[in-house]
Amino acid sequence: MRKFAFIAAFIVTACQPAVQAEPDELPRDTLSKAATLSASCSGCHGGGSLVVNLSGWSEAALHESLTSYQTSRGDSVMHRYARGLSDNDITLIAGYLGAAE
Repeated sequence: MRKFAFIAAFIVTACQPAVQAEPDELPRDTLSKAATLSASCSGCHGGGSLVVNLSGWSEAALHESLTSYQTSRGDSVMHRYARGLSDNDITLIAGYLGAAE
């Protein structure tokens, strides 16, 4: 529940929608999208992983890292993955994973 409250407040303040939705509709949809986007991260970055575990990373650090992969040259899995994300997707992922405890 804490994660939902954080994401709801985050979305309302940071991602002002062009069309105003009912308060209960937007956060659930957005939370669902954030959870869906973040699910692919846990395959490589979950507990017991051989690559960097994202547990404990701050929202700002996650956002900076994903943006760096998105904009820098390279051909790693992360470079290719991040190039497929929109700026809003990166914000959602960073907010969702940064709130996880």
